[in-house]
Amino acid sequence: MTHTEGVEGIAHDKVGGHDTHVAARLFGCAVDGKRIGLAPGIDRTLIAKVLGPEGAAAEVVILGLEWALKKKADIISISLGIDFPALVDRLVEADHPGALEAY
Repeated sequence: MTHTEGVEGIAHDKVGGHDTHVAARLFGCAVDGKRIGLAPGIDRTLIAKVLGPEGAAAEVVILGLEWALKKKADIISISLGIDFPALVDRLVEADHPGALEAY
């Protein structure tokens, strides 16, 4: 269940999978009678998404952290990433191959 009432700038996933993968690794499930997961005893979670399809400013990420702290989160897991292959393609197309020398 997603609570979005009164929230501005909701960032919906256009490419699904990553958030589900992370949640599955945390919460786990029973496989052949064995519990798989990092924190199988979780009974309350706070889930927020701060990045949209084009990313977000650092201030937005900080607002997400502050929100979690105000809600008294014990653990905060942040998954911030970049589509590196797409970035390489954009740099090459924009004729900036020198930007890739470090990689």
